[in-house]
Amino acid sequence: MLSAACAKIVTDSDGEREFSDNPMLFQTYSATSRAGVITGTTLPENTSFGVFAYLQKGVVGSSTAHWSDGGWKPDFMFNQEVSFDGTDYSYSPLQFWPYNEENTISFWAYYPYEAYTAGNTGELKFYETTDAGSPDFSKNSTTGLPVIKYSVPTDPAQQTDILFDSFANKDQTYEGCTPTPGTVRLQFRHALSLVEFRIVSSGESLPEGATVNIVNMTLTNVADSGVCSDPSASIADTTAAKSFWSPVSGNKTIEISSSFNSSFLMMPQTLSEEGSTGHSVMKLTLSYDIVFPAADNPETTLSYDGNNFEAYIWRSTGTAYGVKRWLPGRKYVYNIEAGLEKIEFSEVTEMSWTSEWPE
Repeated sequence: MLSAACAKIVTDSDGEREFSDNPMLFQTYSATSRAGVITGTTLPENTSFGVFAYLQKGVVGSSTAHWSDGGWKPDFMFNQEVSFDGTDYSYSPLQFWPYNEENTISFWAYYPYEAYTAGNTGELKFYETTDAGSPDFSKNSTTGLPVIKYSVPTDPAQQTDILFDSFANKDQTYEGCTPTPGTVRLQFRHALSLVEFRIVSSGESLPEGATVNIVNMTLTNVADSGVCSDPSASIADTTAAKSFWSPVSGNKTIEISSSFNSSFLMMPQTLSEEGSTGHSVMKLTLSYDIVFPAADNPETTLSYDGNNFEAYIWRSTGTAYGVKRWLPGRKYVYNIEAGLEKIEFSEVTEMSWTSEWPE
């Protein structure tokens, strides 16, 4: 929490007091930790997030200022950076709550903070609409929340956990902030999907002491970019989550062998299954070697090289497996059983054996 011993009094054109001496403070928490590189209920230490705030002026006693009236601009706070040191939140310049409680403020935030750049040269791109050629989101935009475009890096080492606030569109006042008056509680949720691939084996598939060495592993036909037209929409509900991101590009190949058995952030998307027509079907390809000690001499190492495995990520026909969609804020673990093919006898048939010798 922030503590501040300061005051600010500003008068409007009629000479009436417009802002109180109550500072505007921030607090964050997460309603879910089901997925993501970030776990728990707090942000990482020494990080920051961006805030957009919308001041809605009303008339005392009339309750006319509400977000639902539309046309609000993010000119009270525009991509304000708020820093978190592990305990406290801070930002500058410090803002104050309106004195008139009919003047409400709505907030929306995202993580991690990215400085605004004209022409949207950053990783997260903010636009006014989904239309091609839409102008950058600015202090003068009257579209409410920004439309966000994002491309997930194909290199897992460069991937970032993107979080969106779900408390936008709420008309807030100093007294209306609960449980602590004046402190805005931002609820962050994971906006991407977390996908993990694991090598597993049963006692029958690998000899004792065997090691699986991954040579190469790729995912093909992945959509890595998307557009989010309402970043405050509910992503807890499965139905709403289907349209949270609209993938705009696919057919990407992701090399994931360098970070195998770790988590990968992916663009939420609907997966095409085996046998689909007119779609690019997502496929997993795996090459691996198996090294193990010889049964008759443990000091001797044997190696079976050049093993290959290929599978579709989702299939609903025949032997069904997988899921149809990667949803935001969800974690998906794919277990891959890699092993050796056993040599087995299926049956033994007894039959008479006769021989005829030439005379």
